[in-house]
Amino acid sequence: MATDVSGIVLHKLLSVPSEALEIFPKLKPSFFGAGYVNIYTAINKFYTKHNALPSFYDLLLVSRDGLTKNNIKSLEALEVPEDIDWLLLTGALIDQYTQDQTLTKLDTFLDTITAMDTQEIKRALTDIVFYLEEKTHIAEEVYTVADLSLAEDEELGLRVPLGINNSFDAITGGIALTELVLIGGERGSGKSIVAVALVLNQYMQGNTSALFSIEMRAQEIYWRMLSSLAGVKFAAIRKNNLSDVEHGRVAKVLKDMYLDSDALYDKFTQDRDYKAFEKELQKTKKLKPENQMVIIDNQQLTLADIDMNIQKLKSQAGEKLKLVVVDYVNQIEIEDIYSWQSQITLSKGLKNLARKHNIVIVAPYQIDKTGEARFSKGLLDAVDIAVILKAGKDHIAFETTKARNIPPTKFASGIEWESLCISPQDYIIDTMGDDEPDGKKVKSIGGKKVKRSDDDIPF
Repeated sequence: MATDVSGIVLHKLLSVPSEALEIFPKLKPSFFGAGYVNIYTAINKFYTKHNALPSFYDLLLVSRDGLTKNNIKSLEALEVPEDIDWLLLTGALIDQYTQDQTLTKLDTFLDTITAMDTQEIKRALTDIVFYLEEKTHIAEEVYTVADLSLAEDEELGLRVPLGINNSFDAITGGIALTELVLIGGERGSGKSIVAVALVLNQYMQGNTSALFSIEMRAQEIYWRMLSSLAGVKFAAIRKNNLSDVEHGRVAKVLKDMYLDSDALYDKFTQDRDYKAFEKELQKTKKLKPENQMVIIDNQQLTLADIDMNIQKLKSQAGEKLKLVVVDYVNQIEIEDIYSWQSQITLSKGLKNLARKHNIVIVAPYQIDKTGEARFSKGLLDAVDIAVILKAGKDHIAFETTKARNIPPTKFASGIEWESLCISPQDYIIDTMGDDEPDGKKVKSIGGKKVKRSDDDIPF
């Protein structure tokens, strides 16, 4: 005979309510079956009104519904062992709920599996896992002053410099782990260039980072990475028209990504056969395990996909995985992408994943001509920092529209459009000139201006 875990939990709670206050916030109505959910609801209603948990007597006194009264009396008559650990009991309750939900979800899955292809099967199983995680996750963590330290939060490892602008990194001190950053721009404004730059900056800091791409294919992202790291023209890579010198720069970048690759690189410097070098490198050598750039190319990306891939990367890279980029937030698969309620849920879901995995999540998003988020202003509700960008002739200008713990901030960074390389040095925008269409003249600090043709613009 199966143990009535739901009944035992509620019986113990009503028998010794003074001991149950610590575990009560961890209980959810969905954990209790049809026979007990009305009792849980009555307990929760009593607590909301009186700010205290009821006893059996209290609950019977305030209950008006005859069915609920009978259920409470039946529960009181239940035989329950006296010495049961609360932690063990709540764990058993959640396990029982998880088992029941899993069986229900798998029944539905098995009914439709014959009509699914491989990718659909994987997606359906991933959705089940994400559903269970969302329904059973207990996020509460309780601290006292004795558990916390002023010095601990000053460690650089707890904050992540974005690397796209030195002044912004100085103001923020880096983005704190668990935070969500959204970067807004109109279509074709350079959001994806910034997204790739963030991943590159993590790589150059010795970390592993990941970019979830929905619209842009992995091959193009890889080309952009090589263009920026090697300082070669993106158009030349895209058209397979690199010179011998440029192939040498790319080979040096690739060599630094792999373990024990010096001998192969030395051979390349002699024979200058780039194709042979790249093929042998990928065939015989391994990437550095804690210093990688990972691309997840998924045109039907969901929150569950993001969650599962981050878990996998965390198991491989550990604390070296500090930042993940999702390009871009408006294209993540949800039931009604144009609903403002869904957009808020989506933003909150990304924030929850940042907290769950103790990382920074950055996601570009589309804005309209007025600078507002498309579909929903509520998209920014769960965001810690929101920034909008605008591309100029030789710079990208940024402005915060929401920021916790820092004042409203404007800054600009130089960009080499030919190589897509964003400089972290500040650009000064001189409003007295007329070089820009909006009457602003841009001057570079420590850099030169680069002419560009429309063919070289990658957006």
